[in-house]
Amino acid sequence: MVTTTLSALILLTLMPVIQCRQKLIVILIDGIRYNYETDSLKGFRSIVDSGVKSDFMRPAFPTTSSTNYYSIATGLNPESHGILGNEVWDEERKEIFKYNQIDESHDAKSKSYWFNGGEPIWITAEKQGLKSRMYYWIGCDIEIRGKNTTFCEKYPMKPLTRSQFNYAWTNGIEAIANRSADFIGIHEDRVYSMGLKHGPDSIERKNALRDVSEELDSLMKILKYKNLTDVNVMIVSDHGMTKVNNSRVIRLNTSEENYKLILRNGAVVNLWPKKNKTEECYKELKDSRIDIFLKRDIPDRWRYKNNKRVSPLLVVARKGYSIILVGIKKKDTLSKNRGADSYDNDFEDMRTYFAATGPAFRKKQILPHFPNVDLYNVMCSILDINPSPNNGTATFDGLVSTNQGHALANLRSILNRLRIRRYKSIPEYNLETNFDDEDTLFFNDIK
Repeated sequence: MVTTTLSALILLTLMPVIQCRQKLIVILIDGIRYNYETDSLKGFRSIVDSGVKSDFMRPAFPTTSSTNYYSIATGLNPESHGILGNEVWDEERKEIFKYNQIDESHDAKSKSYWFNGGEPIWITAEKQGLKSRMYYWIGCDIEIRGKNTTFCEKYPMKPLTRSQFNYAWTNGIEAIANRSADFIGIHEDRVYSMGLKHGPDSIERKNALRDVSEELDSLMKILKYKNLTDVNVMIVSDHGMTKVNNSRVIRLNTSEENYKLILRNGAVVNLWPKKNKTEECYKELKDSRIDIFLKRDIPDRWRYKNNKRVSPLLVVARKGYSIILVGIKKKDTLSKNRGADSYDNDFEDMRTYFAATGPAFRKKQILPHFPNVDLYNVMCSILDINPSPNNGTATFDGLVSTNQGHALANLRSILNRLRIRRYKSIPEYNLETNFDDEDTLFFNDIK
């Protein structure tokens, strides 16, 4: 009940009356921890001073990039949309989703399969006659539920440059100005890249955030210069970052004779034991520096376990620890990175950032924290479109007005009808898999 009440306040900060459909720019800046020095940087400060900011935004578990990109875009918890990490195994298709190798690993039909678990905001907008332009957002080039976005600049699968970010927002603003776009979505990853490599407290990460802030300041000035008064700007992030070092390493004994498949997503390890080995492996993996769960015991608060792709065993490192796998043919080595994510989403360093400004938002308000799945309904309300079924918990008391158009005026009743806990079409995953005994696959962690 407390979560619902607090998360509702983000929507109560929207101005009570929106006279016509407005435009929306969403900039997802990867890896901004909630307590980074944004308040001292001009670009971020200008947005907060003219709009709203939350104490923090709570990411989905696991706090990996791909999982949270899709929770933000769809309003769905991981157990509902099925992107459970940067690498995910699907038993029915005998296929692995690889976030950083999606073009190399999947054909068009396979890509659609993985993303059809949810309907992202750009597809919701397109289905209702709006035009979306997406820049570097994973999945924007994929046909989802039979629809494509108007425009997608694909993510190059390597850290973005300042010139690429500059191109995205200038091109997006021009499209809004000439009425060829209603929704702009931009992904920016320099803060994440520097935080991951050098650590969240490093000068490299701070310089990256400063550079992004300068671009945001330019963006806001251009909007004002072009008199685009109907444009809202939302700055969001997927997860925070914590510092790690090689003195806090867990060597997880994962002998190949016991497992058919292991996937490691940073601090999270998914394990599929061989037949009749699950309980034995569970007992052998006990360690005070990790949390280990049988699928049935995974905490409900993560909104994660009710999906067919969840592994029979789940290991989550405790804060500040890294995991390497011991006992596999392909040697697992210590990472040189000094930053990490993917931990429990209650871990303070995983908390992330939200701020917004524009005609739909009140001015100079600080919001209590809320879960990132609430953003989808906020975006739909601004764009005056009907939301797809989602897990958002926000209410609309004090927001809806009868002169805001059909979609917005009926949004509350629509949400009450469509809100879901999880898709019933996703069956429970059997504890034991159907691999042949000789099939043993191991994959190292990725971004």
